[in-house]
Amino acid sequence: MRNQILTLLLVAASITANAQQKKDSLYTRTIEDVKLHKTGNPNNARVSTIKSQLDVMETPQAIAIVTHEVIEQQQAQQLSDVVKNVNGVYITSARGASQDSFGARGYTFGNENIYKNGSRVNFGIFPEVSGLERVEVLKGSAAILYGNVAPGGIVNMVTKKPLFNFGGSVALNYGSWNNVKPTIDIYGGLTKNSAFRVNGSYENKESFRDIVQSEKHYFNPSFLYNISDKTQIIIEADYLKHHFTPDFGLGGLVLNTTTNESKLNTLLGINK
Repeated sequence: MRNQILTLLLVAASITANAQQKKDSLYTRTIEDVKLHKTGNPNNARVSTIKSQLDVMETPQAIAIVTHEVIEQQQAQQLSDVVKNVNGVYITSARGASQDSFGARGYTFGNENIYKNGSRVNFGIFPEVSGLERVEVLKGSAAILYGNVAPGGIVNMVTKKPLFNFGGSVALNYGSWNNVKPTIDIYGGLTKNSAFRVNGSYENKESFRDIVQSEKHYFNPSFLYNISDKTQIIIEADYLKHHFTPDFGLGGLVLNTTTNESKLNTLLGINK
């Protein structure tokens, strides 16, 4: 009798488990892989900063990507405006409004930590952000992959690449202190295997100081040719001309005067 009761309980538990499994299967849905690196990446290119073929979600390195949608929506004017979107990376100084200096994880970035399309660039100027497709930031000691760099991380600027569908945009920004900046971006396919892109900008702005002003010219043409399904040749020129007045701020003027005891007593209204 006891064995029969135990058998009935086991059968009832099995039926309940099967029913619950079938019920759960009705609400089960397979979620597709999320490809974060394709956002703001019309050519579906791999993230070049991590130096591997892994997706962003699969790499153990700490990497952040600021896409061109974010750059355009925020109307970023300088690289420092873009980097503000990355946690753990901060501005250490502005150096007289001649360049932005960054830091991360306790280390200050130098010229060795700033890259453009995977190549080291001179960071003694303000780079133009209107021609950037995205900004990749590799944080932490993984930056040592690039050699003699500060281990806080690197910033890699990726310029806009040619597209085979025709399109473009024209924009005009106007702000305080006569800040005027028109930009243009045109792209399209020439043949089945070739495409082009031309983007540029002009910026002229003044300051609340009468003698401080800035004028910038930027031009970035590029040409792409597909040799095969896995091989591309990209020819690109990057021209930047910037005239500006360095502004280190307003210095303080300190007057150091001395008075004798009689004059001091007179000023204080003390009569002996």
